[in-house]
Amino acid sequence: DPGFFQNDILKGIAMKVCKEVQEWITEEIEQEIEKQETRCKSWFWPLNWLCSVVTFFVKIIVVVGKYAARIVCEIVTVAVSIAAMLLNALLSIPILGAIFRAFIRTIAWIASQILGFADGIARVFGGRTVKKLRIRIVPLIADGEPLATEETLQATIKTTKEVFRKSAGIDARISVELPVADAPDFALDVAAWCGSLGPALNAISGELGLTGSWFQLQTLPFLEDQFLNLIGIGNPVIVFVVREVGGDGQNSRTAQTVGGISLGPIADWVAVEASVVRDPVAGGPTTKNLEYAMAHEIVHALGIYPHSDEVGNLMALSTKSIGDYLTPAQVGLIRSSPKVTYL
Repeated sequence: DPGFFQNDILKGIAMKVCKEVQEWITEEIEQEIEKQETRCKSWFWPLNWLCSVVTFFVKIIVVVGKYAARIVCEIVTVAVSIAAMLLNALLSIPILGAIFRAFIRTIAWIASQILGFADGIARVFGGRTVKKLRIRIVPLIADGEPLATEETLQATIKTTKEVFRKSAGIDARISVELPVADAPDFALDVAAWCGSLGPALNAISGELGLTGSWFQLQTLPFLEDQFLNLIGIGNPVIVFVVREVGGDGQNSRTAQTVGGISLGPIADWVAVEASVVRDPVAGGPTTKNLEYAMAHEIVHALGIYPHSDEVGNLMALSTKSIGDYLTPAQVGLIRSSPKVTYL
């Protein structure tokens, strides 16, 4: 797949951690060497001459070492990412792969919630440290056309960023990724099987079967995410823009429920209907709150599964009641999600 190498190998090679190591060497060590050069000039001969010679050779070693460290770091990081990608491919096996993924996500979520008490206590005493959350939006393709584009998603993206920043002190870093081929019907129409079970149970059965397997495979081209996807810490929430959620044949603009589905913290993906995120404010005042649908489903993925009866709460079920408010308890839970980090 040419898109794999163009979009991820080339972009993923220059890993952020490697760049930061190189920048640290430049800012800390090289600057200290420059200060030492200045001090050398104040010494008397021949100490000033010897000091300058030693400093010159140290500078050469540091410069060479800096770039060598960057190269080694990138090679190791890419190798680890490829190994993690292969393991993640194994986790895409229906049923067993989904069970192992859910187990890993559950352990990571519990551990993260325990460690998150420190952040919660800090917020009680006025701490307002901004944490970060990565979100990848993947509009699926049907009949050769994407269900949404970066342009048509702008209103929803803007609202989602504002909600997380304002309500939870989270910097949502959102990117839009387009697949290169049409999606199968079972991915385009999520939870559209066994209608008597209801959307939630249908989504679980889909996660155990072909739908969950297919969605897992769609994350493999994002090479830079693979290790984090494997351990379930710091990895992005994947938002798939689909044709329909629930299999009821209704357009969510006219329904009174949010047009999306999430399995909570046991899965890395959520699905939202294209009709919800494409220009969500169109259609009059009764549907304007659909702009919160994406943020609503992402919060489910961060660990808040129950809906709220509170009018104006982001986790309200009805599109007439939903707003941008989160309670302090809800904020504490999502800020302690393993997907929400300081880096």
